[in-house]
Amino acid sequence: MVFCYLLYYSASVHGARHQANNQILDTKSIKNGSALKEKLSEYGEGILLPLNSGPNGNFLVTVGFGTPAHDITLLFDTGSDITWIKCQPFGGDTGNNTDCNSHTIFDPSSSSTFSNDLSCIPNCNSSGNYNDNTSFTGYFATDTLTIISDQIPNFIFVCAQKISGDFEGASGLLAFGRGKNSLLAQTDLNLLSMFCYCLPISETSSGYIVFGVQAFETCQPEITKFIPIEPASSQIGLTGYYIPVIGITIGGKRLEIASYVPSNSSSVRAIIDSGTVISRLPPSLYSALRSAFQEIMSGYPRTSPSEPDSGLLDTCYNLDGHINDWRPPNIVLHLGGYDKPVDIDLHSSAAAISGKNDSEVCLAFVGNKNDNDLFIIGNKQHRARDIFFDINNKILYFSSSGCLASN
Repeated sequence: MVFCYLLYYSASVHGARHQANNQILDTKSIKNGSALKEKLSEYGEGILLPLNSGPNGNFLVTVGFGTPAHDITLLFDTGSDITWIKCQPFGGDTGNNTDCNSHTIFDPSSSSTFSNDLSCIPNCNSSGNYNDNTSFTGYFATDTLTIISDQIPNFIFVCAQKISGDFEGASGLLAFGRGKNSLLAQTDLNLLSMFCYCLPISETSSGYIVFGVQAFETCQPEITKFIPIEPASSQIGLTGYYIPVIGITIGGKRLEIASYVPSNSSSVRAIIDSGTVISRLPPSLYSALRSAFQEIMSGYPRTSPSEPDSGLLDTCYNLDGHINDWRPPNIVLHLGGYDKPVDIDLHSSAAAISGKNDSEVCLAFVGNKNDNDLFIIGNKQHRARDIFFDINNKILYFSSSGCLASN
């Protein structure tokens, strides 16, 4: 499992290939749904990219690299800023990823548009470490990226020649973060720096990532429920989609952030990260949530977690003989909105995660070691919900339903 927030780069690119000289749509126009919709019609339909479940709770997309395009399956990650793929010559994997077949590794010599001559980068070597101690090492390069039939020339990414840790069989990572080298920062202005995604709830269902006009049309954001995307608070230098969290309700019991987390306001910023499976909560808030879950589950015997994430999950129960009559408690996120707080009813699967078999369930949250660690809303709590991002206007919309168009 990859907790994909990239903490360190040994090199950076100064400026993205496509920079908006001004915001195409200002905040006033986006709050007027009809006016926004009319203005979006000038920019084409956008792109819809299928999104599928991967191993251990991760989500995968397939895009093309090079000319001719070589299809590569990557992890979908809103918490990272740099896209990387395995490249030949591939020096090896020091983790559990043993899939080094040639078809999973990009061969730069097979592409007529590949280049590693990036004069704008003072040091072309790159390495990155993630929160779960996985990492990659490689060099910056450019090539044509193909999303469905749309081609993005001179796309900046990292050719990884060595990785450490388990990336679940994927051949790299597609970065949807807010940094200058992320996918959205480099794509054509016709995509309007807008995207929306819905993560499928099961391995047999499918989801989507949609860009530009189609993001607005597919996910239909409600104007009264816009949530501000804010800068990181104490995590200096980190990018990401941070939103204000006011509280969490579990099984009807509401937990106010201000009661558990030291802050100068009634909310605390959390990052929306599709590359992290299990949400990470500030320790005091997690303790309160765990206590509430334990009360709800008091009629069932406790058990030690077997899998997945047995090193993280600490509150598990044996439902043997009660599978058919047990229902997970409802989870509601209380977020700070522009005009008033926004309450998000999460999918019924958000509270608990199955263990080795269906008779074992665990609380689908974990606690951080201290209050300064990243407060992360992971993809277990995103599923079957449309999440719309307008990066230019720093607006996010988190629906109470989703994935309807693909199921």
